[in-house]
Amino acid sequence: MISPDDALLAETTDGVRIHSQTWAGGDNGHFLFVPGLGADSSQFAADAQHFADLGYSSTIISMRGHGLSTAPTPLTRKTLTVEKMAQDLGHLIDCCADKSVHVVGNSLGGLVALHAAHDRPDKIVSLAIFGTTLHLNFPPGIAFAQYVIGRTMGVERLAGIVAKNATRQDRARDVLLRMYRAVDLGVTYRIQQNIRKYDYREIAADLAVPVMLLRGEHDKDINRNLASTLALWANNDQFEVKELADAGHFANLDQPDAFRKALAEFVRRVPTG
Repeated sequence: MISPDDALLAETTDGVRIHSQTWAGGDNGHFLFVPGLGADSSQFAADAQHFADLGYSSTIISMRGHGLSTAPTPLTRKTLTVEKMAQDLGHLIDCCADKSVHVVGNSLGGLVALHAAHDRPDKIVSLAIFGTTLHLNFPPGIAFAQYVIGRTMGVERLAGIVAKNATRQDRARDVLLRMYRAVDLGVTYRIQQNIRKYDYREIAADLAVPVMLLRGEHDKDINRNLASTLALWANNDQFEVKELADAGHFANLDQPDAFRKALAEFVRRVPTG
């Protein structure tokens, strides 16, 4: 079993320090995992370990304001945009990845990975996303309502609700509880304001890398908003959908074996030349 190297804190141009951990597994390729809103590097720690044991180097980033990554100053919507986080991801790639990478993103992390793949086709050779849709339009005020609920009940109870509702698996629930007990509600509120309504179909249409969408059977909120995403990529021979049975929004935690098998098969089909 391969242990992770020392954590890296890469400082961005606006002074945010981005935390990442790398498992230097070998020469088969390099995975870069991007967790979702409120999550941190522990979401993908077991996956990184798995692929390192198979000879892949694996890096996990915690996005700005998440995990051990610092929050921006000032803490505003403008300093917590998807575009800013994609720049952080590109900065991390420049710092830690001497070769091309396969980027895997969940939920918000999928949007961040999408932007980075669009901006850095020289370094990103494939993109796998799950719990992510390209187009969303939630009602105004939903971010504030969620913020008020979170502040009222406290992060301990909030973490319990997220863990209970997001998964049917005890092993996944334990990871979610640990992550969401550490959530900074000020950070997540401002990000939720930014992603309450978005449309990244134009960016996705210009992607020049293979894309795999992993669709969890029980990820109902995302699945009901996937029609425009699937329609956009329907005739793209570089796009594929992989169904994951009995998996929800955090598919890698719900069904780790199926998730890892799908990723491994996908990257083996990606041209590396």
